[in-house]
Amino acid sequence: MYKGSRNHSDCHRPLNFPKVDLALYIMTVTEVGCMGVKPNMNIMDHTTPEGKILTNAWNTVISKPGGPQRVYWGLESVEPSMVWCFFDFDSIEQHRRFAEE
Repeated sequence: MYKGSRNHSDCHRPLNFPKVDLALYIMTVTEVGCMGVKPNMNIMDHTTPEGKILTNAWNTVISKPGGPQRVYWGLESVEPSMVWCFFDFDSIEQHRRFAEE
């Protein structure tokens, strides 16, 4: 499975405030999407024309301001004509703003 990333932060990292005995956990919001792939299209090989299109699309999404920090995708093992996509955002608000643009 491909992983595109702008940063290497842990998605469940605690922020500790020892003087007030408080820890805040920041959790990632993940959007899940699924789309069909035409037969005989090798989208997982980034050297093929169709693979380049998909890779470029993901790279564009993660490079846009306010976009997801990470994008993962892969073909379904049971039905390999389906590609599942996972987009990690820092918050629901960030996801909402990005979706509106």
